[in-house]
Amino acid sequence: MSSEYTHTPARQRIRLTTRPPMRPCGGTIAAARDAPRDPSYTHALIALILMALAAPAAPLIVSAFL
Repeated sequence: MSSEYTHTPARQRIRLTTRPPMRPCGGTIAAARDAPRDPSYTHALIALILMALAAPAAPLIVSAFL
């Protein structure tokens, strides 16, 4: 048997198993728009800013009471 004959069925099987399932997946991804904005991002950003402002103030407050 030639190598061309033995590889052709394997290529056809791979093509049959990968292409059809990927078409609907590509359509779904293409149809998706931007995700709605999640307010938790804003809350986390505000919390990080407040924590950054409070970190230097905490030792000053503690040292004032010692």
